[in-house]
Amino acid sequence: MRRLEIVLIGYSLTLSELADELQNHGHHLQRLTDQMELDGFAFSKTALLIDDGTLEITASAHDRLALRVGMSARAEHDLPCLELLCWHGSMRTQRLIARHRLPDEPSGNGRMLRDTAMSAIVDMAALQVSHASRDPAYLALAPMVDPPQSEKQCDLQAIDRVLFEHRLNNTAQPKLLETAQVPLIVRLDESLRKHGDRIALTFGDQHISYHELYAHSVAIQHWLLPLISEREPDSPTVIGICMPKSAALFAGILAIMGCGATYLPLDPSQPLQRQQYILENSGAIVLLHDGAHPLASAEFPALDISCIDLRMTDQSLLRTAVESDAPCMALYTSGTTGQPKGVLLSQRNLSHFTAWYAEYVGLSENSRVLQFSTLSFDSSVIDIFPTLLAGAELVVANEDQRRDPLLLVELIRRGISHAFLPPALLSILPLDDPLGLKHLMTGGDVCEPDVIARLAETCRFHNLYGPTEATVLITAGQFHVDSSNRNLGCPIANSQVLILDEQLKPVLENTPGELYIVGPGVGLGYLNNPALNAERYVQLRLGGAEQVRAYRSGDIGKWTEGGIELCGRRDNQVKIRGFRVEPEEIEHCLRSSHLYRQVAVVIDAQHRILAFVAQPTDSYAGPPSQV
Repeated sequence: MRRLEIVLIGYSLTLSELADELQNHGHHLQRLTDQMELDGFAFSKTALLIDDGTLEITASAHDRLALRVGMSARAEHDLPCLELLCWHGSMRTQRLIARHRLPDEPSGNGRMLRDTAMSAIVDMAALQVSHASRDPAYLALAPMVDPPQSEKQCDLQAIDRVLFEHRLNNTAQPKLLETAQVPLIVRLDESLRKHGDRIALTFGDQHISYHELYAHSVAIQHWLLPLISEREPDSPTVIGICMPKSAALFAGILAIMGCGATYLPLDPSQPLQRQQYILENSGAIVLLHDGAHPLASAEFPALDISCIDLRMTDQSLLRTAVESDAPCMALYTSGTTGQPKGVLLSQRNLSHFTAWYAEYVGLSENSRVLQFSTLSFDSSVIDIFPTLLAGAELVVANEDQRRDPLLLVELIRRGISHAFLPPALLSILPLDDPLGLKHLMTGGDVCEPDVIARLAETCRFHNLYGPTEATVLITAGQFHVDSSNRNLGCPIANSQVLILDEQLKPVLENTPGELYIVGPGVGLGYLNNPALNAERYVQLRLGGAEQVRAYRSGDIGKWTEGGIELCGRRDNQVKIRGFRVEPEEIEHCLRSSHLYRQVAVVIDAQHRILAFVAQPTDSYAGPPSQV
């Protein structure tokens, strides 16, 4: 066996694996990965060239092996069929001396297909080199094999790209992407005008038509526009809104968006200190309220919109041209630094989500949708915008109905067709009789198995998963009676979930990894937090030159036959009653009270928040239970 002088030409990962294999066999290797380096390289006359097709070779007289992969499309959602090819010859003449068609990969996991392909082509090439090292005439005399059967031939980077594919990530729906090009507020304006005489909002016995809602929004804009005339051109114009649920609240949201500004919902039940921090951190320039907000009487600019006169007018809700990538919504979630963090979503983010969701749950003009969530909770997006875009009726639950399961069920049974309710609430609802819903959505936490078994029999029961940073949700799946409560379903239209290991490589089937989210739902980033943006919104290279922007969720999951199964978190964040809770934020708040010198917060197995305090300061002498 001779020791061969081999020049490897190309930069695919597969060629790197081949280099390791040949080096272990004792051959002398040189590696060329750059076109300029290749063009200026002086080849030895005895060298054997092996290339992967990623660089252009002009040394026509040299003996070489050309490694390629043939690709053919399968069914719509399957991985491609791969055919491994080994050509021998020079630039002028080549003969196919080895060909291997890979078997189907039943899991649809590209990592598993790529590993099989890489191992097979390395073995194929190493075998040809081994024969050549024993017989100098072998390659020239090797018999030809049957011609390729593939639709096209590619360089070996095609194998690298397969690494990031998965059958459940084949979600392309071009029509929804076209719809998402139209800003959300433009679509809302068209819908409100089109459905003018239909009921838009219902509060108990009070009904608000689309025409009245439109006029109310325009009336608010009359007073709002002078307050935001001097906006900063290079930063979002953020407008806070904090008031109990009412027609004015929903009209205020539309008014803000129609002015080209970003609406920032605040929950009136949250501590005033938290509300003030959010307003200041977001750079909000105005607070819309109901006349009773404590911050409105301070120095913060505010506008009472509770008693604005409605004037029927032909004035358009669209007061400025809005781009699809412009920010339109800011939502604050719990933060690891001890303070909440603001997530910025664009018109395109919400336009794509609403178009997909309406189609997924079959919203129409005849739908009656429950509005349950507080507006500072991201699931409110599920309730509000798809409903108004469909010309449907949004039935708003009052505070008594939100707190009393019996009253809520009574409301639902009065003809509600669609509802989103968190798992914690579903576990205490009386479910002896069907709710009468067509579609019930849940998410934000794990649903109890007995709840799944009961509800899956009576309606289409959907589990929705996704962080605020990816526009509310990224996967969806319909529960069946025997469904696992850890199954998140599959990625939604035009979106992908990449499950990666610590080296940012896709994991094998049934192997835990971190969930990275790609697609039109990935938000604009965090408000005024460049360090966190750099940490969580990352650029991923997909096995070649292609790069995508992804959101690093921190959730751990794995691919299974039925979808993605949730395994846990990579940090301390937990979900309690659907809300994201960071123990560090609670610790920060307790420390800032200066009542105790030592503070620790943990979450126990029952998802209770436990605070441990020690060493009271001189300013506080009471028991810990009174903190």
